[in-house]
Amino acid sequence: MENKVAVINDVPDELVRATEGWADRANAMRVADAEGLEAANTFLAALKRTRELVDGYFDPEIKAAYALHRALVAKKRTFTDQLDDGEAIIKRKLAAYLAEQEAAAQAAAREAFLAKQRAAAAASVAHVEAVQAVRAGELERAEELEAKARAEAEREAAAAAEMAAARPPQAPGLVLKSVWSFEIEDESLIPRQFLRPDEKKIRAYVLAMREQASIPGVRIFQTATVAATVKKG
Repeated sequence: MENKVAVINDVPDELVRATEGWADRANAMRVADAEGLEAANTFLAALKRTRELVDGYFDPEIKAAYALHRALVAKKRTFTDQLDDGEAIIKRKLAAYLAEQEAAAQAAAREAFLAKQRAAAAASVAHVEAVQAVRAGELERAEELEAKARAEAEREAAAAAEMAAARPPQAPGLVLKSVWSFEIEDESLIPRQFLRPDEKKIRAYVLAMREQASIPGVRIFQTATVAATVKKG
């Protein structure tokens, strides 16, 4: 794809030289009398003119790049919107199916576990009864009870196999994950640690009200700064 914006690699040497050393010169200046005030004012005017040079060199390219970025993002969205919608739809269906199968597998595992317990208990009872029958001389009944114990043991083994096989279906690359989210129902009940002051509104209020501004928990103060204008021509 052809690059529509010229990438600035080589900045003119005069612009590089024009922007060097301003911080060092500002640190070296002393503003303590009328002469120093005039020198600082001249310095600030020169700095602003240099900034205009920098803005004039870079801003057109930045504006073009930003416009291209917006255009490309919008164009890309015409292709990806359908992809995003399709992905969201099929993921909802996959999640619903996998969750259903997971629940079914868990229910089957619980039932197999209970069947295993019932079979183990029945086998234990049959074995005890068989031992008692042998002691009572009831050999035929003892054999029947032992056969019953073996049958219950086989049922126990089958139940254990069912437990091992109780797994939801799998597909390569798909994993069912639990994602926690939230929905605000009543803002007035939200604890303070989950709230954030609206600094934009506070700043607008302070700028509008100035010395009359008053907000509990907020220190409102005034600082001094300098506004400088550059004469054209």
